[in-house]
Amino acid sequence: MAVQSTEVLEKPGLVQILHDTRFVFWREMLLPLRDPFSLVFSLLQPLVFLGLFGPLLGAAVGAPAFGGQSTLQWFLPGVVVMIALFGTSMTGSNLQYELMTGSYERILATPLSRSSLMIGRALKEWAPLVVQAC
Repeated sequence: MAVQSTEVLEKPGLVQILHDTRFVFWREMLLPLRDPFSLVFSLLQPLVFLGLFGPLLGAAVGAPAFGGQSTLQWFLPGVVVMIALFGTSMTGSNLQYELMTGSYERILATPLSRSSLMIGRALKEWAPLVVQAC
């Protein structure tokens, strides 16, 4: 005779999702924090783009092509959008890599909520973007 369970699984509340998201975010941030070269390079990369390509675009095209405005007025927002798109796409590529290696299934076996797994990973990619913007 099979025993039937009357236990009902409840969906996690907002507090539990935030708590889980904090743990996932911290776990994901440990790897970049342990590699100082990559951390410094990723934070200085927008300045390298602006320092190298900004003057070249101004000299190559000239100020009259931009209505007499500086090239940084249109180049800076483009660099910020590029960093935001690449940063968020890294969340998907890291997830695909973990799916291929099988490590994501081990994470799914933890008692963390599923949404906190994705939110924590996305916050990990957005954290350097926020630091770069400051």
